[in-house]
Amino acid sequence: VFSANVGGEMHSKGFDFEEGDMVKHQKYGTGIIKKIIGYGNKKLCSIQFDSVGRRLLDPELAVIEKI
Repeated sequence: VFSANVGGEMHSKGFDFEEGDMVKHQKYGTGIIKKIIGYGNKKLCSIQFDSVGRRLLDPELAVIEKI
């Protein structure tokens, strides 16, 4: 079991996303970050995409960019 640190903003080296940011993903298209979940040194973005619904992505692995 991991303790979750859920917050509205997370800024660290290489991570500058916030809840509410519009983002673009090559496969899923455009979406809005609904929640940022952090545990340990890992951060995940729960993104509501227009075409496919909500997806949980690791921005270190998935290529997402702010628009």
